[in-house]
Amino acid sequence: MKLHWFLLLLLVVSGCSGSAGRPHDAPLVVAAFPEPPQQRLAWTAATNVISPAFASAARVLFDQGLADPRGCDYREIEIQVGELWSDAGVRVKTHGWALPQAVAGPQTFAVCWNGLVYPVLT
Repeated sequence: MKLHWFLLLLLVVSGCSGSAGRPHDAPLVVAAFPEPPQQRLAWTAATNVISPAFASAARVLFDQGLADPRGCDYREIEIQVGELWSDAGVRVKTHGWALPQAVAGPQTFAVCWNGLVYPVLT
């Protein structure tokens, strides 16, 4: 099983999503999470900045579907995160890379520091 399917499953099971105007405990149903705009482009690291081992590991993670934030704007965002065993959610202000609106459609999504794609509340 590819890593991105596991991460998507973990996101759905944990209830880590939300939408503006929706009660915090109401789960958000997302038909499909958008792919970041440069997800399938080749990734090469500046080897004078990071080690070749780190670059190799990062390349494998991106190839397996870890969200690639290149081409996205870094912004302060608000997302809803939940607990694994309940549908309860909490709004959290954080920073992430907002996917371009044309990619995301009517709902805005962002790549967070954990490499997952979340629906954005604000």
